Amino acid sequence: KSVLEQSSLDTFIADSEMSQATFEATRGERFKEEGPQLVTGNTLVEAASLAEDRYAAVKNLKVPIPWRPPWSEGMDTEELISQEGAAFLEWRRELARFEENEGVVMTPYERNLDFWRQLWRCVEKSSLVVQILDARDPEFYRSRDLECYVNHFKSKQFMLLLNKADFLTPEQRKRWIVYFKNIGVDILFFSALRELHRQERLPSQAAEDSDMPGHGCLLQDDPDISDCSQLLRELHSRISAIGNGVEKGTVGFVGYPNVGKSSVINALFGAKKVSMSRTPGKTKHLQTLELVDPSMTLCDCPGLVFPSIVATKAHLVINGTSSLDLLRDAIAPARLVVQKIGLPAIMEKYGVTEAALRDGTERLGEDGVDATRSMLAGLASARQHFWRQGVPDEGWAAKKMLRDFCSGALLHCEEPPDHTSTTVAQPSEAQAATEGAMASPVADGQDSESDFSDLEAFLGNDNSHDKHLARRRARPTNKGK
Repeated sequence: KSVLEQSSLDTFIADSEMSQATFEATRGERFKEEGPQLVTGNTLVEAASLAEDRYAAVKNLKVPIPWRPPWSEGMDTEELISQEGAAFLEWRRELARFEENEGVVMTPYERNLDFWRQLWRCVEKSSLVVQILDARDPEFYRSRDLECYVNHFKSKQFMLLLNKADFLTPEQRKRWIVYFKNIGVDILFFSALRELHRQERLPSQAAEDSDMPGHGCLLQDDPDISDCSQLLRELHSRISAIGNGVEKGTVGFVGYPNVGKSSVINALFGAKKVSMSRTPGKTKHLQTLELVDPSMTLCDCPGLVFPSIVATKAHLVINGTSSLDLLRDAIAPARLVVQKIGLPAIMEKYGVTEAALRDGTERLGEDGVDATRSMLAGLASARQHFWRQGVPDEGWAAKKMLRDFCSGALLHCEEPPDHTSTTVAQPSEAQAATEGAMASPVADGQDSESDFSDLEAFLGNDNSHDKHLARRRARPTNKGK
C-alpha cells in the first residue's frame, strides 16, 4: 500500500519487517497525561504567525529523497532487496532527526519502498525526467533533491513542467521564468486542460463528471504557454541532444499526486490513455506509452508525496495534497486562505456583506471571534447553512472555501521567492464564461473516493471551539442549499 492508503499500523508493521526488529511488552509503567489547555482564536493566530516565521527561515533547506543504493547486474536479488531496505530505513531516520532538530513540520511523505522503487525505475528508464508542478505554487511541489538525483546520472537531463499555467497572468509567468533562469533550472509552461479543451474532449466529461480538475481561462492563447505540438518538439529536441542525434528516447513524468501528470500525457496523445481524476493518487502503477510522431516513449510514474517542509498542517490542505473529505478541522486551512487572499477579496467573491458578518458573529454566541470565523459564519448565514438553534455551520463554509481555493475558483498564485509582493490573480471575463459553460462545480458536502486514509490522524486535530460547540451542534438541522 501507498502512504495514500496505509494506516499508521501498516507503516509500523512494514518498518518492523524491513528492519527485522523484535519487541517485548512493557507492563507496570505509569504515564502522566497533561490536562486540557485553553486555546483562543488569538492564540491560534499567534501560533500560525510564529510557524510562518519559522518556515521562512528553513524553507530553502533541501529535504532529501531516498536514492537507490549502488547495484550491479550480477548482484543477488535478496542482497539487492536488503541493501535497498537498509538505505530506505536510514533515510527515514535521517528525516526524523531533521524534523526534530529543525523543529519543522514534515509532510506525510511516501513511506512505501515499492513506490520509490517505481520512481527509481522511471528515472533509470528515462533519458529526460520531467517533474510536473502546479504553476500556482511551484516551490511547494518542487523537489530539489530529485533534481540532484537525476543530474548525478551523466546521461540524463531534468526539467520542470509548470502545468495549469493558465491560472497565471503573463506578468507572473515572466517573473517565474526569470527566477528559474537565475538558478539554472530548465522550465516550460503548459496547460493540459486547455489542450484537452482544444481537442473537444472536455465538454462531455464536464457534463458527466463533476470531479473535473480546476482550470483557468481555456479560451485564449498565450505565447509563453506551450501547446501540445510545441511541447513535443521541446521534449524531442532535448532527447536528441542527450543521445547525440539519436531519435528514440524515453521521457519520464514524475510529481505529486493531483498535479496533472495523466492529463498531460492524455493531451499529448490526443486520446485517453491513462485514467484522470481530481482525486489525489489516481495513478497506481508505472505506465509506458509509445508515441509514433515524434518517436518517443512516455513513462507515467505514480504520484509520490515527496518529503517537504510546511509551516503548518494547513499548507497540505490548501495545496490539494490531502483530501478534504478526511479533514476534521477546516478552520485552520481556511484561516490560511484568508491570510493569503485577504478578507475584502473573499467577501466580494461570495457576496458577503458587513451586515452578514455581524449577523454570523452574533449567532455564534462567543467572545473573541477572529476575522476568519466571522467570515465563515457570515457565509454560512448568508447561504442558510445552520446547526441547531441557528448556529452557523462554519465547517460547511470552510470546506466550500477550501474546495474553491484548490480548484482555482478562489484563485491565488504564489510569487517567486525573490519577489517581495504577492499578487492575487483575478479570473478574467473569458475564464468566468468558460467556467460557467463547462465546469460542473463539486456539490457541497459531496463524498468522493480518496486515497489519503492514513492522513486522517495527521490532519485530525480539532480546535477547542469545535469541542465548545459540540453539544449545540449534535445534529445538523435546517440545512439550506
